[in-house]
Amino acid sequence: MTAAAFAIVFAPFLVALVKLLAAPGHKIDLPDDLALIDFHTRRALAWQQQLGVFDRYGWNHPGPSYFYLLSIAYRILGSGARTMFIGATTLNMLAAGAVVEVVRRRTGPARALWAATWVCFLASVLAITGPVATTYSEGPLGALVSPWNPTIVIFPLLLFTVLCASSVDRSPRLLIAALVVGSFVVQTDISVLPVVAGLFVASAATCLVLYLADRRDESDIVHATVSVADPRPPSTQGSVGQPHWWWSGLGSAVFVLMWIPPVIQQLTNHPGNFTLLVRFFTSGRTGQTAAAGAWSVVSAFAVLAEGPGEVMNAVLGSAPAHAVVGVVISASVAVVGTVTIIIGARQKNRVATGLAALGLIGCLVAGAAVTRVVGFVFGYLVIWAIALPIAILIAVGLLEFPIRLRGTRVLRLLLCTVGIVIAGVAATRTAAMPPLSTVSDPQVGQLVSLVTPAVGRNGTVYVDDANAGAGGPNWIQLIDIERFIGLVNRLDQGGYHPVVGPSWKSEFGPGYLTNGHDTWVVRLTTWQPSSLELPGYRGKVGDMSVVVDDGPGYQSISPHAAHPASTSAPG
Repeated sequence: MTAAAFAIVFAPFLVALVKLLAAPGHKIDLPDDLALIDFHTRRALAWQQQLGVFDRYGWNHPGPSYFYLLSIAYRILGSGARTMFIGATTLNMLAAGAVVEVVRRRTGPARALWAATWVCFLASVLAITGPVATTYSEGPLGALVSPWNPTIVIFPLLLFTVLCASSVDRSPRLLIAALVVGSFVVQTDISVLPVVAGLFVASAATCLVLYLADRRDESDIVHATVSVADPRPPSTQGSVGQPHWWWSGLGSAVFVLMWIPPVIQQLTNHPGNFTLLVRFFTSGRTGQTAAAGAWSVVSAFAVLAEGPGEVMNAVLGSAPAHAVVGVVISASVAVVGTVTIIIGARQKNRVATGLAALGLIGCLVAGAAVTRVVGFVFGYLVIWAIALPIAILIAVGLLEFPIRLRGTRVLRLLLCTVGIVIAGVAATRTAAMPPLSTVSDPQVGQLVSLVTPAVGRNGTVYVDDANAGAGGPNWIQLIDIERFIGLVNRLDQGGYHPVVGPSWKSEFGPGYLTNGHDTWVVRLTTWQPSSLELPGYRGKVGDMSVVVDDGPGYQSISPHAAHPASTSAPG
């Protein structure tokens, strides 16, 4: 049954990995957020990344642990879009497998199979692709394999919840593991911070109370039954506990290492990123109503029945298109979770009770967290909430049911059959995902083909976005910011040393800001017929005019360097 559990949970991920490994990885021009993730992962290869993904309000997500994990795949397979998707898929697979392993160790193989079935069901939902189910930033391959940070935290959040619930069953050391996984989730997507903090505090407090109670009970038993030959308490006989402390120490060290880069950034920048985060969330900006928060969570839960298209291309906060489905699922989750808590408490089943309770607490905190969202509530801000009902459904199978031994084998066979069917659906959906080449943006490729012949690698290339990043006068006219980011990423990947204006500091980091003495200047402006007469005009891409000029630092180049081409190209 253990083999069946892991075969079921790994099936869709292995299909995805085989498809990605077989795909050609060259000439993939990434736009927008995917380009930035690729960009920062390369910085992590050089140990230079200190923060997480940028946010449009001028701050970054708290930490870079996601980029450093992705960089492992980059070191093994080389940089590029294919490796980024392979790394994200592997990360999801390891988190999903870890959920099954934790359940197996705490409860047994049969319940691990139950957990694997629901985790695979979640993978099947996320494997749905198509224009409705995905967004531009996420990419057309779907949420199961996407490296986009709002979706990459779903399986780790489920793992975090399971670890927190397992820690209350005489396993306080699992709190350290939960702390590490929770730190990864928060560093990658700060919108999950309220849920992670709430679940960790609840589980830590419960773990402490139960641990002290257990120690007191064990002490009473020891004092009543201690032998004269060996008066030591059982907890001090031998060194059984040493491996546990070793793992706890390792987990604590990893936790500290994860937070060193953002702490250094905070201490060496004024203002630091932590300061920007605190200022933003305490500035008294108008958020959402409680009703909007509740409807947003209901919409996220409807994904389990309707697929990612329910939220990924929608603005939430009111009754969704499938309101009845969302309400039914939400009510069912609340009822199932409450019943599981009651039965688990009567059975003194700490893992089942804790997992169901944490799932319900997470649902409530998620709704409250949405009320702090400024502006529109886009679906990607709460898509991670679908991990919470899955945690509650896993908790149901951890209860003790009064089933006769004769019927146990039949139920296990039935569970295996259901799991295999769900794994087959998930694998089929994954096999049907579009080829990796669909991620490539042709306009980014056109920009690269126009710019690279006119610049060199022995100087800096200032890419001017016509002040679009600062919301200047050309903001409405220049709408191709996604391609601008893709161009900077490709120039950096090709070794051309691109730099940008101060308005892009949160996206690219302070090390990529222009100093005013750059060798070449690339100007992207809104195309007009008069653009054809501009000196250095290279061509038109979409609604953008591409101009490349020698910058003020051009004379500093070695006289042996070849002068780049500067002839105009036809529109």
